[in-house]
Amino acid sequence: MHDEIFKNISEGKRVFISFSSVTRMTTAFLNAAIGQLYGEFPQEVLRQQLAPPIDADKRQLTQLKLVVDRARAFFSDPERAKNSFRIATGMDEEADD
Repeated sequence: MHDEIFKNISEGKRVFISFSSVTRMTTAFLNAAIGQLYGEFPQEVLRQQLAPPIDADKRQLTQLKLVVDRARAFFSDPERAKNSFRIATGMDEEADD
Protein backbone atom coordinates (compact mmCIF):
# COMPACT_ATOMS: atom_id res chain seq x y z
CA MET A 1 0.00 0.00 0.00
CA HIS A 2 2.77 2.45 0.95
CA ASP A 3 4.60 2.13 -2.36
CA GLU A 4 1.47 2.84 -4.39
CA ILE A 5 0.55 5.85 -2.25
CA PHE A 6 4.15 7.14 -2.38
CA LYS A 7 4.27 6.79 -6.18
CA ASN A 8 1.02 8.68 -6.71
CA ILE A 9 1.88 11.49 -4.30
CA SER A 10 5.32 11.80 -5.94
CA GLU A 11 3.53 12.24 -9.26
CA GLY A 12 1.39 15.03 -7.78
CA LYS A 13 -1.80 12.97 -7.77
CA ARG A 14 -4.45 13.10 -5.05
CA VAL A 15 -4.72 9.75 -3.28
CA PHE A 16 -7.98 8.34 -1.94
CA ILE A 17 -7.67 5.36 0.40
CA SER A 18 -10.41 2.91 1.22
CA PHE A 19 -10.86 0.48 4.08
CA SER A 20 -14.08 -0.99 2.64
CA SER A 21 -13.17 -4.68 2.89
CA VAL A 22 -10.83 -4.38 5.87
CA THR A 23 -12.08 -6.34 8.87
CA ARG A 24 -8.92 -6.14 10.99
CA MET A 25 -6.41 -3.33 10.95
CA THR A 26 -3.41 -2.73 13.18
CA THR A 27 -1.44 0.39 13.91
CA ALA A 28 1.65 -1.49 12.65
CA PHE A 29 0.00 -1.76 9.23
CA LEU A 30 -0.96 1.91 9.28
CA ASN A 31 2.56 2.91 10.36
CA ALA A 32 4.04 1.05 7.40
CA ALA A 33 1.43 2.24 4.91
CA ILE A 34 0.75 5.81 6.03
CA GLY A 35 2.93 6.85 8.98
CA GLN A 36 6.24 6.64 7.19
CA LEU A 37 4.96 9.04 4.51
CA TYR A 38 5.39 11.81 7.11
CA GLY A 39 9.13 11.20 6.96
CA GLU A 40 9.13 11.30 3.16
CA PHE A 41 6.90 14.29 2.36
CA PRO A 42 6.21 17.64 4.01
CA GLN A 43 2.98 17.66 6.03
CA GLU A 44 1.48 20.26 3.70
CA VAL A 45 1.92 17.96 0.69
CA LEU A 46 0.24 15.10 2.55
CA ARG A 47 -2.58 17.39 3.69
CA GLN A 48 -3.23 18.39 0.08
CA GLN A 49 -2.74 15.07 -1.67
CA LEU A 50 -3.76 12.36 0.81
CA ALA A 51 -7.53 12.41 1.19
CA PRO A 52 -9.18 11.07 4.33
CA PRO A 53 -10.51 7.51 3.95
CA ILE A 54 -13.86 7.54 2.20
CA ASP A 55 -15.43 4.65 4.05
CA ALA A 56 -13.65 4.16 7.38
CA ASP A 57 -15.54 3.33 10.52
CA LYS A 58 -14.98 5.17 13.81
CA ARG A 59 -12.43 2.63 15.09
CA GLN A 60 -10.39 2.81 11.90
CA LEU A 61 -10.41 6.60 11.98
CA THR A 62 -9.26 6.55 15.60
CA GLN A 63 -6.36 4.23 14.71
CA LEU A 64 -5.43 6.33 11.70
CA LYS A 65 -5.45 9.54 13.74
CA LEU A 66 -3.22 7.92 16.38
CA VAL A 67 -0.71 6.82 13.75
CA VAL A 68 -0.71 10.21 12.00
CA ASP A 69 -0.30 12.12 15.27
CA ARG A 70 2.61 9.90 16.31
CA ALA A 71 4.26 10.13 12.88
CA ARG A 72 4.00 13.92 12.88
CA ALA A 73 5.51 14.11 16.36
CA PHE A 74 8.30 11.69 15.51
CA PHE A 75 9.28 13.20 12.18
CA SER A 76 9.10 16.77 13.47
CA ASP A 77 11.99 15.95 15.85
CA PRO A 78 13.21 12.35 15.44
CA GLU A 79 16.13 12.68 17.86
CA ARG A 80 13.90 13.96 20.65
CA ALA A 81 11.43 11.11 20.02
CA LYS A 82 14.24 8.53 20.10
CA ASN A 83 15.63 9.98 23.35
CA SER A 84 12.16 9.96 24.93
CA PHE A 85 11.76 6.31 23.94
CA ARG A 86 15.15 5.39 25.40
CA ILE A 87 14.31 7.15 28.67
CA ALA A 88 10.82 5.63 28.89
CA THR A 89 12.16 2.11 28.31
CA GLY A 90 15.26 2.48 30.46
CA MET A 91 17.48 1.83 27.46
CA ASP A 92 19.47 5.03 28.10
CA GLU A 93 20.71 3.55 31.38
CA GLU A 94 22.09 0.50 29.59
CA ALA A 95 24.27 2.74 27.42
CA ASP A 96 25.81 4.26 30.57
CA ASP A 97 27.02 0.86 31.84
